[in-house]
Amino acid sequence: GLTRALAKELAFSSSKYSENGSTEKRGMIRVNAILPGFIHTPMTEGLPETIRERILRQIPLQRFGSPEDVANMAMFLASQDRSGYVTGECWECSGAISL
Repeated sequence: GLTRALAKELAFSSSKYSENGSTEKRGMIRVNAILPGFIHTPMTEGLPETIRERILRQIPLQRFGSPEDVANMAMFLASQDRSGYVTGECWECSGAISL
């Protein structure tokens, strides 16, 4: 979709052009997107219990995500050592709700 296409385009553009617009290669900028699923936050706590139960039944991991789940993924993607060769990708943090 649009998110994946944008991530790939930005990753390609950053590898092609330097800060001053020349084609001289400089530091690479990696571009990835995190696609959070149903995350337990004050906003989602406001949903009626019946809606939350229905959503929970659709999540194979049988729990809602936490802000820490998303933060851990962001830390992984920000790490040059752990994901330095990853760019232009969309990463789901959804408990597999989209399957």
